[in-house]
Formats: sequence, structure tokens, C-alpha cells
Amino acid sequence: MSNSYYTELITTIGSEDLHVKAEHSDDRGMGLYATEPLEAGETLWAERPLLGALVRAFDRPLCVCETCGRFLGSLQLQLKYGLGMVSGSEMAKIFNDGDDDTVHELLFTPKLPKVPGEAARLTDETPCLWQGDGEFLFFCSQHCRGGFENVHRPLWQSEAGRRVRQVAREGDMEYLLLAAKVVLGFSGADDGLREGVRRLCGGDQSYWECVDIPEDEKEAATFIEDCKDTLEKGSKAMAGLVDKADDETKKLGTFKGLNGLVGKLCRNAIMVTYPNPLTEYLLAISQTDADLTTLRALVQKAKPVVADDEDDGDDFVQVDLGEGVVADSRTLCPHYRGWAVFPLLACVNHSCRPNLETEFSGDGATLVANVSESAAIAAGAELTISYCDVEEGSTEERQKQLAAYGFECQFVSGGPSRLSGDSPLA
Repeated sequence: MSNSYYTELITTIGSEDLHVKAEHSDDRGMGLYATEPLEAGETLWAERPLLGALVRAFDRPLCVCETCGRFLGSLQLQLKYGLGMVSGSEMAKIFNDGDDDTVHELLFTPKLPKVPGEAARLTDETPCLWQGDGEFLFFCSQHCRGGFENVHRPLWQSEAGRRVRQVAREGDMEYLLLAAKVVLGFSGADDGLREGVRRLCGGDQSYWECVDIPEDEKEAATFIEDCKDTLEKGSKAMAGLVDKADDETKKLGTFKGLNGLVGKLCRNAIMVTYPNPLTEYLLAISQTDADLTTLRALVQKAKPVVADDEDDGDDFVQVDLGEGVVADSRTLCPHYRGWAVFPLLACVNHSCRPNLETEFSGDGATLVANVSESAAIAAGAELTISYCDVEEGSTEERQKQLAAYGFECQFVSGGPSRLSGDSPLA
């Protein structure tokens, strides 16, 4: 198997300074290996999603960029949006047609404690909004809006796109929407980007083989039939998005092609979580001696949001502002949660003792890969991340988490977990 695609990808991302290479082996599939010793905590690379495809979870609306996922505008805008003090239509009127004074008032009033003037700004440009199919989409810059206009606009401005979004939501299958964005990007992609899609493993496996299914036999059968039904409806809708595309792209609008693509994305996508900057500000200001009287009066107007299972996760934050006023990341300033495929990270195999850590930068959907703080990486060693909960003490439970990715846990033996079947990036 040729490594030229990954060699070019590594060169594009980090030139000769990256000090990693891609190699294929029979038992590990394609993987990344260090060409020189790498220091603990060292930042290795930063990359953007494949084909610009980033999909947000089907939950409450957020004031974020549709293209890159950045929280946009200012802290005040996030506060007003979270409190329901400004609507999408009002924002569109002001940002698209308002004068400078009106825009400034929306972005920078009221004054926030310890944040002078434009220090509250989150994005450099004035946000812009676009309305399609009854929805307002937010963009942090003309660049991000241009990317949407050139690639993903048909999802909101065509009957086929509307049907794809409807099927994805009704079937609770965000990966279907991610597949639609990849297909639209695939249509106009150069050969390198197309190769990135081809290289993702899992195309010969059905979507339901790449996700956790119920242990009960009857429930599992029902789940699989529901998946098939959603994908059947989705493929009919997707066919309309690719009706004028080349033959290779049109195959992704069939049940078989879409099922394989969604399986690929499920195996290779990771969940992206960006903390709301308003949460970070409230956490910081709550630890100071600032006068929070005005801020408390605003925050306590937030309407409670009913919790779901995911709200009890590690990313749930509560901030005590004193005098009985508590803000949290569910009610006022929820985090961004979504999914994306990062092509170079997708080449990294699993280990129950990983030597890489990942984080997301503050400028949206940029993934940063760092050497673990716990130890350096020797030249020739494989770079690994964990596809399961490394704190899980049960080998059986870890194996359940790894099964959908095609890995076999060998934690007991002390070695890196090997692949069972195809590599996630073989």
C-alpha cells in the first residue's frame, strides 16, 4: 500500500518539522511513527476537519459559526443570546444592515466586570447571518460564509438538502448529516481530498456494525432495522444532492454507498467539544472581588433547561456568582458538541496506554496533537491515542468500547492494543 497520501498530508501540515511518518504493517494497519525522539508535552501538529465537514449535535441552538464552530461576536452577545434577549432575526438585521453604532451596542453592552471595551470580542470580524429554509445560520467571518456558499449551501437551499436534514434529525443520526457535508465537499474536491475519504476504513462495513448496539437480541434487531430505514430514506434524499456529480460521487447517493460512508465516518470521526467562552469568563470573574450586582441580575433571568444524560458528563460546569445565583453550562452557556474527521489523527492507532493527547484550539475546529505529559516518545515508536476509557479497569468493558473500531484490547499483556481486522485507517 502506498504511503504517498500520508506523506503529502504530513508535509502539508508540518513540513519537515513534524518528525513523524506513516507506515503500514500487517497487524497494525496504517499508523504514525516518530522519526526522532519527541519530548513530553511537545506539540506535534494542528489540523482542520477533512473536507471542512463539522456537524453539531442535535441539541439547543448556539451562537456559533456554522463553518468552523467558533463562538462568535463577543461575551455580551453570547450572554444576550443565552438569555433570549436577542433573536436570530434581530441579529441578522443589525449585523447585515445596521450602522456601526448599532452593531457596537449589540456586541459590547452592557459593560462586563473586568472586561474593558473590545476585550470582550471573541471573533475579529463582525458576524454575518444567512437565512435558508426557515433557519438562521451564523458565520464568524466572510471567509467562513464563503466556504459555506461554495460547498455546503445546497443542504439548506435545495429540496434534497432539506430532506437529508429532516431524515438525519428524525432518525437521530448526526453522521448522516456529516456524510452529506462530506459528499458535497467530495463533489468539488481535488484528488488529495478525495483520497482522504477513500483512505478511511470501514467502507465495507455497515453503519450498525460501527456503533454500540443493545445487548438484548430483540432490541438489537429493532435498532438495526431502524438504522436501515434511516439510511434508506437518507440515500434517496442524498441522490438528489449528487444527481449532477461524477459517477464516483453518485455512488455515495445509493444505500450501499451511503451505508459504507456513514460507517467510515462513524469509525473515524471524533467528538469535538468546545467550552463556551462565557463559562470561562464567569468562572474567572467569580474568583475576583469585582462587583457582580448587574451581572447577577442578568444571569438569574436564565430559563432552566431540563437535564439529559449527557449533561452529567465531565464538561458540565456550574458557576456560583454569590447571593444564590448560579450559572451553568446547560442553562446559560452550553458547550459546543459535535463530530468531525481529522485526517492525520485518523491514522493514529489505539493503545490502552496512549502517548498522545489531543485538544481543541480556541479558534474553532482546529485539533492539536501533543505528546503526553507523562513520557517522551522514542524514535521509531508508534504514536497512539486511546479509543476507550483508559480509567476503565475491566478488560471486558474496554473491549466493548473498542469493538466498533476494530481494535482488540491487550491491556493485560502490557503491549499496545492490536487491530482486529481492518485498521481504522488502513
